[in-house]
Amino acid sequence: MPAATLPSLAYRPQRGRFDEAVDDDGALRPAWARLVSALGTTTPTLFAERQRQADRLLDAEGAGHLVHQISLERTKIPETPGSSFRLDPLPFPISREEFAVLADAAVQRMRVLELVLADVYGPRHLVRDRILPAQTLYALPTFRPGGMPRQRRLVTYAVDVARGADGRWGVLRDITDAAGGLGVSLLLRSVLARLLPEALRLAGVAPIQDHFVALRRALLACAPSDRRSPRCVLLTPGPAYRAYVEHSYLATQLGYHLVGGADLVMREGRLWLRALDGLEAVDVLFRRVSDDELDPLEARTTAGVGVPGVVWGAGRGGIGVANAPGTAVAQEREVADVLDAAARHLIGEPLQMQRLTEPELATTPIVGQLGPSFDSGQVVLRLHAVAGPDGISVMPGATARLVPARGGAAVSRMTVLKDVWVIGAAASRRVVVRAPAAPQVDLFTSLPKRAADALFWLGRAAERAEVAARTAREVRGQLDRDPGLAIEPGGWAAGALALLRAA
Repeated sequence: MPAATLPSLAYRPQRGRFDEAVDDDGALRPAWARLVSALGTTTPTLFAERQRQADRLLDAEGAGHLVHQISLERTKIPETPGSSFRLDPLPFPISREEFAVLADAAVQRMRVLELVLADVYGPRHLVRDRILPAQTLYALPTFRPGGMPRQRRLVTYAVDVARGADGRWGVLRDITDAAGGLGVSLLLRSVLARLLPEALRLAGVAPIQDHFVALRRALLACAPSDRRSPRCVLLTPGPAYRAYVEHSYLATQLGYHLVGGADLVMREGRLWLRALDGLEAVDVLFRRVSDDELDPLEARTTAGVGVPGVVWGAGRGGIGVANAPGTAVAQEREVADVLDAAARHLIGEPLQMQRLTEPELATTPIVGQLGPSFDSGQVVLRLHAVAGPDGISVMPGATARLVPARGGAAVSRMTVLKDVWVIGAAASRRVVVRAPAAPQVDLFTSLPKRAADALFWLGRAAERAEVAARTAREVRGQLDRDPGLAIEPGGWAAGALALLRAA
């Protein structure tokens, strides 16, 4: 493999900071050298064209625009506008060895956070030993003094990490409530697999579909022990929320029903889906709804978002919820401040990766917005972990989010995304980008009532559109054959207009 140099990437790094792609001598780092070699031609013009192709593919998936924003404007629901995102077609490569260090740190943090949740909702030794003061814990709005279900609390976990300007990795934020980004990761990989199929193979990029198999196993393991063939659904806040496209895509890949709060009902301690054939039992709820909106009987919530009584049902053991109600407390800043001390207390060792305190981050190449060059940007990586019957596993890839130049890493709304490629697998390995689907239901016999209602009216609208198109085509055909019909007396024009109105 020929050595890749700075001119082959047409990129100028910022001086005085660690750069992901280029070392101090101007040569590409090993992971970037392998990526550039696999990509072949890396001119900004070519990647500007790939940017347009990526935008088109995301539009085809429904992620490039906001059709559901119309209903949001009509109902005046107070939600942050704009959930579309853009994919930078230049991936973010990281070596398998360096990613293994990040993955080990993520696994350790997930273990510690699970133990912290077990403690604060149990014996509260951290409170007794003054590591987490009682006044701090009870003042947190996400803390549930009534406790939480006695099941595994953290099934999914995400952590935002970034490399500082000095080259060291650090943690920006732990996400333990309803961590987003899994569906986006799979969507971005599927787009780049169509844009850069040979580069994925030549660079030896680790596939990510096995993580979604592990996710499915972990979710089904949350079901009550007496359920032989557990059924799982994915709960979304609805189309008016920013991550709805991701929820829809993820549910499709997992083979689960995408449901809203109005599609579910708690009866006799169990959760049921309102389907055409009546109520159907649900055993596991994979929630993409935040903890404070999960159950309107427990906390503040928007009408129609949560499921009344689901927290009570989970506490009785009638339904498995992932992640369990009450896990949001572990991502609070006050808990993050004492997490290293908690780790020493609970597992007898410090955290492998500490919080990032410096304001500046390392730089990395990004496709310029105007297309003439590769620009220098800063990114934050979101790693995803899942805890299942086989232990904790980390997805061998991530989503890198571009930090705006004038915003801080922790507070910016980052909408330009990169697919993170873990480099180092055998080049001959076949790359699969879709998680094998395992639908649990037959849509002909099991369909939520609201979805059936929407399909009915969609069909009626399609029929009306077809009739209108056929009528207009016939009228146009008659006019093409005899243009004088439009001006001759006799009422042809009036009849044609009436026919069009009726259609």
